[in-house]
This record gives sequence, structure tokens and C-alpha cells, in this order.
Amino acid sequence: METKNFFFLCLFLVTNLLKAENEPNDNCSSANLIQLDQITSGSIQSLFDKDYFKISIPIEGTYALDMFCKDTGFRISILILNENCDQISVLSRSQGIEKINCNLIFCNPGIYYFKVSNASNTIIQEPYYFNLVRNTTDIHECNNSFLDAFDIKLDERVDVLIDGLLVNSPINNYNFDQDEYFKLLIPSKGILKINIFDLKGDDDLNVIVYDKNENFINCICCIPIGSDSSVLESLICEPGDYIFKIKTCNSPRIKTHTSCSFIASFIEDVTECNNSFNEATLIEIGQTMVGYFGALDSLNLDIDYYKFKPGKIGLFNFDFIDFNDYVEVNLYDNNYNLIQNFWKDKMESTNSGNYPLLCDDQYYYFSLKYANNLNNCDPANNIVKYSFKMNILPSDPYECNNKFEDAFKIYPNQILYPFMDNRMDDDYFLFNLRYPSEKAIISISDIDDQNKVTIFVYDKNFRIRNYIVPKSDTNTIISQMSLENNDQFYLKVHYNSINNFSPIKIKFDKIVLDVQTNNPKGLNPNCNIQTEDGVLKIYTDFDLNNYQISIFNYSGILVKKALLSGTESSINVSNLTCGIYFINFKNGITNLTKKFIVF
Repeated sequence: METKNFFFLCLFLVTNLLKAENEPNDNCSSANLIQLDQITSGSIQSLFDKDYFKISIPIEGTYALDMFCKDTGFRISILILNENCDQISVLSRSQGIEKINCNLIFCNPGIYYFKVSNASNTIIQEPYYFNLVRNTTDIHECNNSFLDAFDIKLDERVDVLIDGLLVNSPINNYNFDQDEYFKLLIPSKGILKINIFDLKGDDDLNVIVYDKNENFINCICCIPIGSDSSVLESLICEPGDYIFKIKTCNSPRIKTHTSCSFIASFIEDVTECNNSFNEATLIEIGQTMVGYFGALDSLNLDIDYYKFKPGKIGLFNFDFIDFNDYVEVNLYDNNYNLIQNFWKDKMESTNSGNYPLLCDDQYYYFSLKYANNLNNCDPANNIVKYSFKMNILPSDPYECNNKFEDAFKIYPNQILYPFMDNRMDDDYFLFNLRYPSEKAIISISDIDDQNKVTIFVYDKNFRIRNYIVPKSDTNTIISQMSLENNDQFYLKVHYNSINNFSPIKIKFDKIVLDVQTNNPKGLNPNCNIQTEDGVLKIYTDFDLNNYQISIFNYSGILVKKALLSGTESSINVSNLTCGIYFINFKNGITNLTKKFIVF
């Protein structure tokens, strides 16, 4: 610009096309009318001489001002006045400097006045020359406030020039071009990514993002001039207009000249903004979800929260579909208490033995945290896409029985198939003995070196009554346990193998509550029963009149009572459903139980 104007100065001087001032021009009324792109000359003839020039600015934008004077022993002061002759801006040439080269930013077209005066105590010996010309290198000026933000589009390259003096500034006479505002429409939730590049000039730059209400969202501070590029990422939680500001880090000067380019892009992520429990994304069981790590918050972390309701007892299973890195997964209950923490990656698609067991019909939460730190030093790796599917896997049919108070009730002749759902799993079962001297016979099979367990039996006061570590035999039987004078017992299965993460199956062939005749006086009454056409026929060698007669179903629930007499009698059982039943004959001496089947 300096070389060009000096060339024009020489040309005008040689061809006598130079526009000289006409005295007197000491006020706005007598100001000399000048044109754009016209070199004008003037002289300060006394210490108090003032020269006024009038010019019309046709459109808003940036205009380059060049002033030249060979006499370097004085300071020139230039005031810019509006059409009412009110001062709106000021600039000056320092002593010892021949030229003034700066940009003036006019945001209101119209009539303006330039007032040139001597700011020193020395008579100026040489004339001065100046020229004002339209500068089209920055097409985005007057965008120096939120209200004046320049509309841009996604994926559009925008060139920014921070250079010059804001002539129409309402703040003060020295409001230099320091802030550039841009407005962008974001269509949905997701991640806004601003890539800043080609940083050149005199000052480092700040980039700040605001919402439409001018609330601060995010920033990247003092990007060094000369940087190849820098990236600012921001979570967008609501569709609408967003504004970002490009600002110099230091106070600008008249000769500050800083430029950059940027491109704003957007990644749609309907799961955002889910960075807390209250903002967790609600998902369905079996639903495939897609999300992104990378929009940095104040802690340089992007943690995504999800919320779900299992709908049934089962195991929490989480598998990545398209991801090849580690993620920390935290599972929480409805009160935000941590249930379990574990790490997942694509290769760990079946993290067996580590599945958390979900027992309550409530909402659960889990969070995903990218294991690698994301930071602005490596912007290319700052946004990471992931996809996953969350399921509830079947547990063993007796869960959730992991403590005494939640023990699963079992009955005589029942076959169980419990297995280890996760490495913290212990299974508890509850059974009853109804009569003195009854014995429980428990057999275990399918035991091998990988599936080792310890079986404990507790009484109702939670005291251990017996235990065994089954060996790898085909069939291991716990010896008969005499459990006298106690009607409630607990069976605990503790899984010893934690290195095998595949589900462990323990088969109980039988839990037999073997009901035997209790006859302390040595009597051996004879009793035969049979069913025919819905009638239970009873034949005994004792008088039934002296006995309490009760019928229990297979689960030990009382279904019928009867009063009988004689040694032969019958009971109508046609209203009983098909199955196995037990009839009990009891008096003060004898307690006899027989089994019968209703077809």
C-alpha cells in the first residue's frame, strides 16, 4: 500500500494533477471538498492553523488512509468529525515518522470531515499529502458487536482481517478494530468445530463462542501467530443461532494488522448434551446408539451419560460396534451410586464374568469416558466417533438371591441350575424342615476344575451348620445333615473360580427334604393309599379317628384337611390339580407322611 501511494504521489506531482487545499478552510463550513482516491495536499502555516476537508463515504467498509510529510520534526493530528462537525475519532503521526498508513472503518455512509492540525510547538516547513481509498480486502467489516454479527454458513471459508480504527465507535475516540463477530445457524444437537488457520500479523487471537443470548459457551485463548491451525470444539445443546468472536489478545494499536481464516463445521449428535445425570440420554434395551467424544468442557473431558430401564432381572451387557480404543464405563443406580466400574474396547466384546447384575425395576445410568486425553494440541484427534449396543442378558433363574434376606425358596425334589453371573456372585437358597429329625440330602454334579464352588448350610440365625467343597467327581453328595429343632435353613453357593469368565453352571440333582416317620415308641403303623377316579382311598391298621390328617402339595403348601375314622376311609381329591401330593397322619405319638399322585 505504501509503495502504491508513493507511486501515485509522484505521478500527481509530475502531471500537476495534485489537489491542493484552498485557504481559508479553518472550519467545517469552509472545508475543502475532496474525493476518494484523490491525493490532497495542504500546509500548516502557523502553530494554530487548522485545515478542514470534507468527503462523502458512499458505503460502509474499510478505507485506507495514507499521509506523507517530509518534515519529521513535528506531530500531525487528524480528527475525524461527523456531518454535524462533532468529533468522533482521532489519530496522529508521531514525531520522527514520515508516513501514516492505517485503515479507517466507516460503518455509517455519509458526510465526514477531516481536521488536520499541528500537535507540536514547531512550525511545519514542508507540505503534507494524504489519500483515502476503498480497501476491499476485508469484506466482513462493521461486525464489531453481537447485533452486527456477520452471517456465515457451515463449511464456508471466512477470511478475517483485524486492522484499523472504528470511526463510528460509540465508545471512545480510540476504539480500534479488535473484535470480529460472526453468526451461524446450527440445525440440531451436536458438536460445533471451528478450524482456525493461516494466522498472520502482529497479535495472537482469541476465539470465543456464545449462544444467541450472549451467554459464554467455550473459548480457545491466544492462538499464537504463525500457528498452522487450531481447533475449537463446542457442544451444541439447542438448535438456533450461535455467535463467535475473534479477538486480539493484546490491546490493538493503529498499526496492528492481524489476519486469519476459519471454517466452521458441524457434527450432528442427537445424544448430546448428555454430560451429567440430569441430562442423560434415554435409550431402549437393544438399541444401537452413535455418539462422539471430543467437544471439550472446562476439564478437557467429554463424558457421555445414558439412562435406561432394564424391565427384567438380568445382566448389564455393553458392546461397542464400531470402536477400537478403550473407554471407561461406570454403571450407577437410580440414586447415582456407583455399582461397578470397568473398561471396554472392541476386542472385549464379551467381558464375561464382569457383567453387573440388575435386580431392581428402576432407572439405571451409565457413563462413557474416553480413555485417551483429548486436547487442543492435536486437533485432528479431538473428535472420536463411537457406536454401541446395550442389552440385558439372562441371569440364572434364581437371581437376585445374593444375600440372606433375598434367598430363593426351594422345595423337596427340586432340581436347580444356578451359575456364576459375575465374579461377585454368591447364590442363597432357603428351605424348610417341618418335623423333628428331618434330614436334607443335597447332591451336586457337573463340577470340574474350572467350576469350583463351596456349599454352606446356615440355620435361621445365620450360623454355619455344615459346608463342603465338592471335588471334580461326576456326582458329589453332601452327607445327610441332621437339622433338628430348627425349621428354616439357608444354602449358600460360593463360586471359587474367578479366572474363568464364562458363565459357570452348578447342577443340583436333588435337594431332597426326606420326610421320615418319627415314631419314638417304636410303633410301626401300616398305611396304604391309592387314588382312583378322583378319590384317595386309605387303608390302615389303626383307627384314623385319633389322627390329624393334612394334605400338602409338592411345594409343601397345605391344600386340604380331613377328619376321618376307622381303618378304611376315603377323601375326595377331584378338585386338586394334577401333580404330586403328600398326606400326613399325625397324633401325639406318630407322625406319618405318604406320597400320592393325582392324574
